[in-house]
Amino acid sequence: MSTSQSQVIPIRRVLLTDDSQLPSNYSSTPGGTLYSTTPNGTRLVYDRSSLLHLRNSPLSQTPPQNVLSIPNILVKEIRDTAPVTASEGADSPTKKSASESEESQFEIDL
Repeated sequence: MSTSQSQVIPIRRVLLTDDSQLPSNYSSTPGGTLYSTTPNGTRLVYDRSSLLHLRNSPLSQTPPQNVLSIPNILVKEIRDTAPVTASEGADSPTKKSASESEESQFEIDL
């Protein structure tokens, strides 16, 4: 069995003198640090300075500058998923309304 040394988590205390200094989002702190979790339970901590630094990254630009065109596979998928016209959708008996599908999904036998 291996043992590992525990590390002290650095903290910084901020004194709030007015309610306006409170963050509008519960996942952030007055210093600008953002806290989040993934659906898997992994805890994420984003520091304000690192997020501000990443906003200047070439990958964060819309669209990214190093992407020349959409690959043919993506273009084909977009064409395959074209919206159904009104005349095609009216004759389709297999489509259920959203309320019907939700009700059947959550039925519980007691």
